[in-house]
This record gives sequence, structure tokens and C-alpha cells, in this order.
Amino acid sequence: MATVQAAPRQQFSGRLSLRVQQVRTGATDGATLLFEFEGTPQDGTLVLQTVIGTAVATARWNAQGAEIITPQGKRTGPTLDDVAVALLGQALPLEALLHWVRAQPWGKASHQASPEGFEQLGWTVSLEGWHERVITARRSARADRPDDLDITVRARLDEAPSPERSHTP
Repeated sequence: MATVQAAPRQQFSGRLSLRVQQVRTGATDGATLLFEFEGTPQDGTLVLQTVIGTAVATARWNAQGAEIITPQGKRTGPTLDDVAVALLGQALPLEALLHWVRAQPWGKASHQASPEGFEQLGWTVSLEGWHERVITARRSARADRPDDLDITVRARLDEAPSPERSHTP
């Protein structure tokens, strides 16, 4: 009888900066947050705080659904990415981002290698700063959506994540 091994639980933390620009008007907004992740991309907790330690949001998810709790209340949805859209008004692939900050493409979507890293889900993920544990992910505004945003996410891990171990019998 074959057994299915669960993905190993991980814990890592770092700094995340988010910059959004409305292409039509040029208006720019951004924030820098501290993050702590514990779990797996399928079942975990992500805590976001300001750089002075004020709680911004706590996200929890598992196979039954996801929730993001902020000082303004709680939002729930079927997946972490659905909740992020409801909260941010923009698609930010948080589940994929948990792989990207470890310099890996997300296994649930195809990707294409590029000279600086890879492209996935309409995002260009640069690994050029990975020697300093930094990744940069960019998504350009879509021309067919006049109110769409250019989004740049830069993440820096506090320490190098533990290497992924292959599952061997």
C-alpha cells in the first residue's frame, strides 16, 4: 500500500515591499512589511506587520478555505488567492509567492525560464538578487484594462530557507 507524504512544514520570515502604479494616471503607492510564514503552501499561516511591529494582516488557509484577518475585519474565501483579491482589489498570487521567495516556481502552474529567473502566471520573477536572499516579482498592467496596475513585489528572507528535500522511498 502506497502512502502519500505530506509536504514538510516550513518556517521563514523576511521583509516584503509592494509597489503599485496606476499606469493611466502615474499614481504610485507602496508599503514595506515584515512577514512570517509557517506551514506549507497548502496549509499555513502568513502574518504581515509594519516595520515597527503593528499587525497588518494574518492569513490562514487549508483545503477547506482561507481567511485574512485585518484590523478592519475578516474576509474568507475558497483559496488564499481569492481572499487576496477581495482584500487588495488586485490579483496577487500569494500561494505562488510562497514558492517564489524560495527561488522556486510554483508547482501548480506552468512556468518558463528566463535569463534572470522565470515567468509564471503573468509575473516575471527575477532571481538576480538571490545571492542576498532577494527575489523581485513584477506584473505589468494589461493594456486591455485601463485601470489595471503595474505591481512589483520584492521579498528578502531573513535567512536562507532550508533546502527542499526530495522524497525518496
